[in-house]
Formats: sequence, C-alpha cells, structure tokens
Amino acid sequence: MKTSIFMRPLIYFILHYGVFFVLFISLAGMDSLIAQEMPIPIKVQVPLFTKILSFDRNLKTRVGNEIVLGIVYQKNFRTSFDVQDQIITTITKIPIREIDGISLRCIAIEMKENIDLTDIITKNKVDILYITPMRTLDFEKISAISRANQILTISGVPDYIDEGFAVGIGSKGDNPMISDKTRNE
Repeated sequence: MKTSIFMRPLIYFILHYGVFFVLFISLAGMDSLIAQEMPIPIKVQVPLFTKILSFDRNLKTRVGNEIVLGIVYQKNFRTSFDVQDQIITTITKIPIREIDGISLRCIAIEMKENIDLTDIITKNKVDILYITPMRTLDFEKISAISRANQILTISGVPDYIDEGFAVGIGSKGDNPMISDKTRNE
C-alpha cells in the first residue's frame, strides 16, 4: 500500500506517540466526562432535595429557624465550580425559599488545602452539605465531619453514596432516582 507524502508524518506520529496522544485527548475531554457523573440537572435536583427535606419530621427541631445549605466545591475544577453556581442561582430563583416554613440559605464552601471544614460548619451553622463533583478529595473526612455534626450530606453524583454520603440523585432510565445510604447498607 502506498501512502502519500503528507500522510507519512501523521502515521509516524501516531505510531510513535499514539499512547501520549490518546492520553492527551482523554484528559482534554475530562470535564465533559466528569459532568456525566451527574445524570440529573441541577434544576431538577433542587426541587427533589427540597421535597426530600420536607419529609424530615425532625427538621424544625434539628435546624431551628433557618436551613443553611453548605455547597462544597473546588474552585479550580470547572464542573465543581459551575455546579455550585447553578445551585445558588436555582435556589435564588425559587419564588418561595422555604421548606415547611423554615427559610433556606446557601453558602459556598471552597475546598482547598488546610481548610477547617468543622470550623466553617460551626460558624455558619450549616445543616446540610451538598457535595459537588470533585477531582481529589478526602471524602472519608467530610463524611466523618458531617456525621459528627449530624449534618445531612447530599450530592448529584450517585456514586458518592459509596464514599459515605447520605443522599444521592441518580437516574433510572429517563427518571430521577433517589438513593440513600440506608438503602445501600
């Protein structure tokens, strides 16, 4: 088989650097792959989470006069940052920001080195943590902190339930599916 003079360099490149080329292409598309970890869009998740909270019989005694939702995200990871932004935007657009007569307030919690999550939770009186898609993080530590402070953990990444978080929104077919830690144990 004869190849054109223009194809030879391309064939040489692919044969000699193919592994690196494939790796680069894979990493370049990483954000879109990670975004697929959240099968249900935020605009659907937020009403589901508020509905879930409305079934909590102890909500009023547990949270007091205000529900504080802490959104845990990574600023340098675009998907994580965008999800955090979408949640805040979606909640601020809800005409009634109350659950069973209790007002809902959001705070963004940027995960970075040397952050004292316990201190942030305590100072802001966080009741619920929403965990956005993350690159690398000590999920076990966040899970332990949330359990120690009796904070509900929620995520749109259903696989995070395996990391010790309480509630996740996934999908079954075209429909949202709520998963919780107690069903998986």
